[in-house]
Amino acid sequence: MILRRPGYEAFLYHVGVELGRKYFRDHVKLAGSDADKLLKVAGALFRLVGFGVVEFLDFDLEEERCVVRAFKCVLFRGLGRPASHFIRGILAGSAS
Repeated sequence: MILRRPGYEAFLYHVGVELGRKYFRDHVKLAGSDADKLLKVAGALFRLVGFGVVEFLDFDLEEERCVVRAFKCVLFRGLGRPASHFIRGILAGSAS
């Protein structure tokens, strides 16, 4: 059972954002600036560390838009609804 506490979700989200920013910098070191290769590396590493599977639905650098679908996330599994603010933060930080 997950206990609801004020600030808990926001804290996890912001920790995830900072981690996502760091991940992105590391991914660029591995993949270079090629967007397709970068998305493949990011998706593979996301899965390999056990966060789940990501699917990049729309990615446009000129429009500064990134739409991602995450599924099979291991955090908060069995809750019956999307709830991982940490994963949301990682994805937002990476995209930013």
